[in-house]
Formats: sequence, C-alpha cells, structure tokens
Amino acid sequence: MGRMVDRGNRKAGVRYEVTEDTKAKSYPLIDSKTEKVMQKGSIVYSVSDSINAYLCVKDNLEANDEQCIWLPVGILKPIY
Repeated sequence: MGRMVDRGNRKAGVRYEVTEDTKAKSYPLIDSKTEKVMQKGSIVYSVSDSINAYLCVKDNLEANDEQCIWLPVGILKPIY
C-alpha cells in the first residue's frame, strides 16, 4: 500500500513571510533532513503546490526552482 500524499493548490511566485523560526526541509516529510533554519521575518517565494502541509519555496528569486526548500504551510503568511 502506498503513502497518502496530501496536495494543495498554491500559486507559484507568491511572497510569504516566515512567522516563526523553523527548519527548512529537503523533502516535504516530517523526518526529512533539515537543510537550514529559517528565521522569523524571512521572506520566501512559492515555487509549487503544497504537499503534506509543506510548501516548496525559495528564499532568493535568482535561485533555480530545483533549489527549493520545504516549509510548513502553517507558519507562512502571504504578503500582498
């Protein structure tokens, strides 16, 4: 039996503010490796849909989409 994957539709290119210090993951799984710690107040940009309540983002507009990190959706506040 396969794993259940929860996908959410999110628009690419949306700016978000990180609302609390959190661990950025290499994959959208709780047990995946931490790539770096994102500080509260950091600005990130969405790359794709959310998976398992994590959103693929990059913290630099110059970065390739493949260089994205995964952050929990619940700590991201859209900036309009």
